[in-house]
Amino acid sequence: MNNRSQPIYLTTVDQVVPQIGRLNSVGDADIALFKLSDGRITAIENFCPLTKGSLLDGTVSGEHIYEPMREY
Repeated sequence: MNNRSQPIYLTTVDQVVPQIGRLNSVGDADIALFKLSDGRITAIENFCPLTKGSLLDGTVSGEHIYEPMREY
């Protein structure tokens, strides 16, 4: 059995709007993609374990996402 990770292509770079989340599904997991202000794209499971809320509607600032269900 090979344990190497294989890439999964979810979308094209031009379909990810800067600082706006884009939802994709991989198996049973919902994945939120974000294009950061420096152009990098990052992915995170679209779920906050503390509030059980979606991260997709969060505010992106630099490399951080602020989950909308929490008060900061």
